[in-house]
Amino acid sequence: MEFKINKAILVLEKEVESMNVELQIYKILKDGNYHTSDEFAKILGISDKTVRKKINNMRNILDVDVKKGVGYRLKNNKVDYTDKFNKKIQNTSLDRTNYIISKLITNEYIKIDDLSYELDISNRTISSDIKSIKQNLKKYKLDLKSTPYYGLSICGEEIDIRRYIVRFLEEKLNKNIFHKNIFSEKFNLISKDVLKFIQNNNLVFSDVAYINLVITIYVVFKRIEQGKYLTTFINDSIIYKDSDNIISFITSLNKKYYPKYKLTENEISYILLHFFSKRTFMLSEERSIEIDELIDEVIKYIDLTYSLKINEELYDNLYKHLVPLAIRLRFNIPFTNPILDEIKENMPFSYNIALYMANILSKKIGCNIAEDEIGYLAVIFEMYIEKNERLNKKRVLIICPLGRGTSKFLEYMYMKLFSEYIECIHTVGVMELKSIDLNKYDLLFTTTKLDVDVGKKVYKVNCFLSEKEINEIRKLFIGDDKVKFFISSDLFVHIDKTVTKDEVIRILCNMIKKHTNTTFPIYQKVLEREKLGFTEILNNIAIPHPMTKDFNFNKVAIAVLDNKIKWDKKFVNIVLLVCINDFDRYSEIIYSNIFNLFFSKEKLERLQKNPTYSNFMNLLKEGGDTK
Repeated sequence: MEFKINKAILVLEKEVESMNVELQIYKILKDGNYHTSDEFAKILGISDKTVRKKINNMRNILDVDVKKGVGYRLKNNKVDYTDKFNKKIQNTSLDRTNYIISKLITNEYIKIDDLSYELDISNRTISSDIKSIKQNLKKYKLDLKSTPYYGLSICGEEIDIRRYIVRFLEEKLNKNIFHKNIFSEKFNLISKDVLKFIQNNNLVFSDVAYINLVITIYVVFKRIEQGKYLTTFINDSIIYKDSDNIISFITSLNKKYYPKYKLTENEISYILLHFFSKRTFMLSEERSIEIDELIDEVIKYIDLTYSLKINEELYDNLYKHLVPLAIRLRFNIPFTNPILDEIKENMPFSYNIALYMANILSKKIGCNIAEDEIGYLAVIFEMYIEKNERLNKKRVLIICPLGRGTSKFLEYMYMKLFSEYIECIHTVGVMELKSIDLNKYDLLFTTTKLDVDVGKKVYKVNCFLSEKEINEIRKLFIGDDKVKFFISSDLFVHIDKTVTKDEVIRILCNMIKKHTNTTFPIYQKVLEREKLGFTEILNNIAIPHPMTKDFNFNKVAIAVLDNKIKWDKKFVNIVLLVCINDFDRYSEIIYSNIFNLFFSKEKLERLQKNPTYSNFMNLLKEGGDTK
């Protein structure tokens, strides 16, 4: 079963039982007995040092007796540390905002005077925090309403209020922040029942999807407990297919944990909707013709733009993801991506493809796709690209006579510098050469002069590589001649005058036509493709390309513009005319590195300050650092 449970269990079982390390310590101390720092450390899973630091902080409020060799003991229990703690933690605006929101979503009304007293701060400060909350609520079509004698309350459509609450709670759990006034023991019990149901029915959910589903179910019950039912009618045939067992399970949760409050048919449909929009669909299930047609359309554009060889595995992974995605988009169901920033930073090329795909999907289905969803699509493309690139990586052998320590250092250094090109790396001494099959390796390096002919080309290197040597070694992996063949100097142009979109396209097309001596009507085919749109990928980059691939070369022409021009809807100053008929062994790595370069803000600025071919090549050789 493809269900990874580690993070889910960590968050939903361990964190639900704790509110804060200091409160956990207080809970243990309340028994009036002595406890050692080692005892606290083992129970809480923290260090002795952290325990001592926390207890010293607590002694500002509590009367804690410290006896060397015996431990810590609470002298009296007159002070309720939980109440003191609530006031103590609200030191920053973010802390206070989280506290106020937790109050708003668990109470029908809250008063500013009460908040001011509870947080021990002025009404003016509270008002400033509430202003920030109102700005955030607008993103969900919600607002704060002030009612005389009652106070503040969240107002808006119930379905939007639930979206807001689920997103808020999900963010807190992802950051391991636990609100005791929101989560009850029933939340933990429901999470275990949902997990058991998923496992027993062989359903596939990611950890994030599982946590989101549990929170959604819990929020439904908490809202109807407050008398807040959905007014939006949920009705879609897809959520009722093969759903009898899920409906029975939802009903059983209702009877088990909230017997006084009966779920309406509409509420059951709402939970069903989230079941189907979060789970991963299996290919053995009935296929959706609409999704197949959508993928075929998207793949056509991706192939034209990136020349990716779309295989069955990638197609199937896209299908399994797009089925629940279509439901989420149709009903505006948010799906948090807790590693979005890491995806953007570490998968720029794949994120670019996903962003391109999202732009196409948005126009096809008539709604915007959130960055969180684009991040998940990027992971699918990254898995595909990584698997393909693995086939093109090289096996490396380093000959080093300086002992195991130096050899391990070299392995580490080469992997750090050239990991995107290396499948495996080994080090040996000169004495071991005779016993090794060198044909297993693609590249051989040595840090010492070899007096024997090993039958293969061996490159002499220093233990500590200079910048020049790093670039020379990178050429061996990529093939500098192949990079120049792919993007030669006559296919790079800096345009310092104001030009139009059509003029840039014509300039680049003429460059490739002259370079290749082709009779292929590039300019006409590029204009034909431009009519379909989707060739601007960021605010500053466009990637025009021919409508068809009736040519027999792989070339990229690049224009760096001093003045931005309007492409379709966005303004750009980098234009890549991509003419790729098919990927050979090295083209994918080079093409990927080009996009990694253009996704690096720092490198892009360096290129625009010095828009020359030699500078571009140097930046390209620096590898995939996108920071």
